[in-house]
Amino acid sequence: MSEFSANSIWNKLAFLFVHLSFATMLFAFMYGAWAKDPICVGCEEDLVRFMMVVGYVCLLMAVVLAECLSLLDEVRGNKGALISFIVFAFIAGCCILIADAYYISKIDTATYSNTDTIMSALMALLAGIFALLEVCGVNSK
Repeated sequence: MSEFSANSIWNKLAFLFVHLSFATMLFAFMYGAWAKDPICVGCEEDLVRFMMVVGYVCLLMAVVLAECLSLLDEVRGNKGALISFIVFAFIAGCCILIADAYYISKIDTATYSNTDTIMSALMALLAGIFALLEVCGVNSK
């Protein structure tokens, strides 16, 4: 187990934002109002739900990778794991953002949980950007 303070600023920010994204998503689930209304007839509703599930799974994988990258000596500095984190964070952010935007466009009034899921997607994308800055070797000073 290594110390969290030994990480670069970009790793710390990616760790923070992916965890905030996950916590915001759990907060949105607490309301339980997301995707209860039938939005359309046909396969569009199933596609939206599929994209949200893919986004949730990718977000969970990004959280696990962030934990490993920040706290395990065996994984620290591993470019493959960092690139995997970036890919999962971007996929999670894009899938959740697209699915929720489509869902909001089809209902009459958006709920508070829709705002939470949009914020969660944006924070996941921001975590991926911070990890990308780490891979590119951008100095924080």
